[in-house]
Amino acid sequence: MTEPRYSEQEFSEILRDAAERSATDQPQYSLSEIQRIAEQVDIAPEHVARAAAALPATSAERPSVLWGAASAMQLVRRVDGVVSTDQIMDTFTIARQRLGHSGETRDLGGGLEWHYDSGYSSAVVSVVPGGSGTIVRVEGRAEGRRFILYAGALAAAVLTGFFATNTATPTFSLLSAVVAFVPYAAVARAWWNRSARAMQRDLTRLADEVAARLGRG
Repeated sequence: MTEPRYSEQEFSEILRDAAERSATDQPQYSLSEIQRIAEQVDIAPEHVARAAAALPATSAERPSVLWGAASAMQLVRRVDGVVSTDQIMDTFTIARQRLGHSGETRDLGGGLEWHYDSGYSSAVVSVVPGGSGTIVRVEGRAEGRRFILYAGALAAAVLTGFFATNTATPTFSLLSAVVAFVPYAAVARAWWNRSARAMQRDLTRLADEVAARLGRG
């Protein structure tokens, strides 16, 4: 039996429909992964990098009533004119200074990216020249930091329940741990909100400084 053949337009429509059917709101692919996939259908990495850079910033994660402030943010700045590699590398020095991490730099095939991931927090600064302008994208995440704070609150509550076992029944000890978790979690939430606000300020200032430096040439 002869296998069906499809035109280039049908090929694009099939892939688009398949992608929509499997779509999820959670980030799944890094830019380098998308570039590797695109290369299989002869799409140059620099075209992917510029298309990704041109995307608008995604909607900010909404604060949670239970867990507090958002743990991720994304900022986009547009600079008139095309910048050089030396100018981009100079702005990555700002990122290292402001965020306190040496990080790593890599070629995006049409742009450059600086990033770090400590497991506790992460950030990405990408600069992609294209056409008559340059796109600066700054992303930061701190799920690890939030997890550690709430895990600490849970550990403190469990420890409270453990000490209660010396003078009470297991049921009362469990109840003590549950009750103790409420104030511990409130403290963790307050610390996390303060940390998240600091992260948001730092990333916003970084995005503005990078764009200003590139704009001055």
